[in-house]
Amino acid sequence: MTVEFWSFSKRKNSTARPSGNPAFTFNCVLKDASGILRPVLEIYQSAAFNPSALNYARIAAYGRYYFVTDWEWIVGRWEVTLQVDALASYKTQIGSAEKYVLRAAAEYDRDIIDTFYPTIERVNVSWAGYNFPWYNNFTNGRFVLGVINGEGTALAGTTDYFILSPAELRDFMTYLFPSSVVNDWTSLNSITEQVYKSIYDPLQFIVSCKYFPFSMGGVETDAQIAFGNFVSTKYAEPLGKPNTWPIFQHDYTIAANWLTRDARDKSEPYTRLCFFLNPFGVVEISTADFTLTDTVRVKVTPDLISGEAVLQIFALISGSEVLVAQQTAMIGFDVNLTATNRDLFSAVSAVIGGSSAGGIYDTLDTMLPSALTSGGNALVSLIKPSISASTRGTPSIANIDGTSRLYVRRHLFTDEKNDEFGKPLYKNRVISTLGATAAQSGYIKCGDGDISIPAFPEEVDDISNYLTGGFYYE
Repeated sequence: MTVEFWSFSKRKNSTARPSGNPAFTFNCVLKDASGILRPVLEIYQSAAFNPSALNYARIAAYGRYYFVTDWEWIVGRWEVTLQVDALASYKTQIGSAEKYVLRAAAEYDRDIIDTFYPTIERVNVSWAGYNFPWYNNFTNGRFVLGVINGEGTALAGTTDYFILSPAELRDFMTYLFPSSVVNDWTSLNSITEQVYKSIYDPLQFIVSCKYFPFSMGGVETDAQIAFGNFVSTKYAEPLGKPNTWPIFQHDYTIAANWLTRDARDKSEPYTRLCFFLNPFGVVEISTADFTLTDTVRVKVTPDLISGEAVLQIFALISGSEVLVAQQTAMIGFDVNLTATNRDLFSAVSAVIGGSSAGGIYDTLDTMLPSALTSGGNALVSLIKPSISASTRGTPSIANIDGTSRLYVRRHLFTDEKNDEFGKPLYKNRVISTLGATAAQSGYIKCGDGDISIPAFPEEVDDISNYLTGGFYYE
């Protein structure tokens, strides 16, 4: 019987076969009481022959490859014990079999979460930031004044709304409460202006005044501000229709190579997304909404009458916006204008340092701009807190700074070894299509080991166990 021998390195759970010519080819004698799966062969060579490096064999007559389990010198001859290598012997049949493959090194599905590798306690936190237009913008914001009059076309109910800069509001208030008698009020018959103003307080027609920490307007043509039965000589921009109101928008990229990452690296609980922006606070975002995109679009739409703003967060998929989260908070703050105590002026007076009882209106020209330019703290005293501290917002306009952050909090994992453990595939595949390349080892793990081959039951069992336990097709 002709037997070929090699010195060959291979994994036991591999289909690899030796290539090239064998190191030795011997005519051997099959020893009595040995079989095909574990043959024992006698080789007549001198004691000087050293077979210690010959660890693999092939018996063409049996159509099988074998591991050499031992060489033994017995009275003038060598005896070699072999054990069948079922994976190598039936490599062709295994390669042509179609199996449901759970894990593979050559091909895998990135959308399947791989739970093979454990996480570790440490997390990696990265973020993308953007400053919305109200970032450090307390002194350049705008006032929206709600005025009842008989002139313009009211936008909401019987009230007209005007957009005023701090300078325009100061100018208008100075007009309403001049330091000396002026002649731009129309006298009514015998009632003097002083008497008329004492019984006809203009502030009763100003139903609201809200401060927004951002610029707006520029669409409408300025118009004279009318209040009650009067049209003042002061101009401001009328508030237009809601669909012309400002919408603040920014797109954030979640992380580099987000779409090419494995599912485990971009899914909960391993990875979490959250968005932060005052006054909305922290908004949790599901990573499941961003399997097809790495772009988070954020829109802030303020209501310039109520002062409430809507925060909308979208997944931008192929240019289309898919809403994933929405939250509301107050971004416009009430300025207290009352006909009885005129809180605006008392607040300003308290901040600036006060003035004489009869000179509050005389010094308004300097009070308001000073309050608006003193670093934000003075302005806070003008603003009636519109947000409870127990809600998402904050009770102070000074904390609404426009700074935003899209946070990516990702758990770290132990090191991977794809060539030895593969990654999830969970698809039907012909085994030979998952063979080794320069980059992959050919590791494969099947869902079941059933296979039909012309082999002995022990060989079929060995192959079945390797298919389900993990083997290398190479």
